[in-house]
Amino acid sequence: MKNVINRLRLSFDELDIYCESNEWLCEINRFCLQWTPNQMKQMSEGKQVFLIEVCRTVSFFYFFFILNLKFVKEQLNLLRGWMDKTRTFELKYSTANSQFVFQMDCSVISQDLCLKIETIYQDFGKYLYRYACSNAQMLIEKFQTALQVG
Repeated sequence: MKNVINRLRLSFDELDIYCESNEWLCEINRFCLQWTPNQMKQMSEGKQVFLIEVCRTVSFFYFFFILNLKFVKEQLNLLRGWMDKTRTFELKYSTANSQFVFQMDCSVISQDLCLKIETIYQDFGKYLYRYACSNAQMLIEKFQTALQVG
């Protein structure tokens, strides 16, 4: 009986090592569980997502509508990286060092996390779209002011 218990322990130790090596999935899941559709707005507070500048050169106004690409790129790359990593990690694992073989299938975890990450990615895009549309009116007004002054 002791021998059987020791072999079972070996198998469970292998499973523990596999789970520990995939702890990053828990980090992603925690992020996804805390996400709300308004999270993008909170993430971008203090970081100007769009910047509108007015420069005057020889009575001409030049308007620059600049997307803060660094912030957007960081967030999109993070989400894309998570999607890729979640899709490509070892979904099925079998213990090998013991007489007792246990198999673990994590494909449901992968599918669930990918869906959550894709939803966040879409929330991000929707927020940027709404933000751009709301600032488009301000840009139009600045152009109209420049035309009247010029």
